[in-house]
Amino acid sequence: MKQNRWILCDGAILGFSGVLAGALLDHAAARFVVQQHAADTALHYHQLHALVVTALGLVLAFVPLDPRDHNRLQLSARLIFIGTIIFCGSLYTLGFTGAAVAGYGAPLGGLTMMAGWLAIIWTVLRHRPAN
Repeated sequence: MKQNRWILCDGAILGFSGVLAGALLDHAAARFVVQQHAADTALHYHQLHALVVTALGLVLAFVPLDPRDHNRLQLSARLIFIGTIIFCGSLYTLGFTGAAVAGYGAPLGGLTMMAGWLAIIWTVLRHRPAN
């Protein structure tokens, strides 16, 4: 149960920081953006995956699940959270510095997010409803 609260917190952290990043990109830090497309892509994925992690946290905290489904969804939430940080952090860095090397983390983060989505698919395909 304690881990479920952390997943909800992870979603809230992503949500809060996504709104903050959006405000900064539109106002205070806008003049420092070197590659707008990279920053916009990071913000889009950041905010979208904040909702996904939060939704997974709510399901894990309040919906009774088979332990195997629960574990797979926890794995999914962790992978999506970590992947979002790596992917978006890499693109934010690229957006603000213009250094191509900063974007090298994006594929790793993207693959990690995709693994999280695959864990959701795995959960759905392996789920056996109670009779």
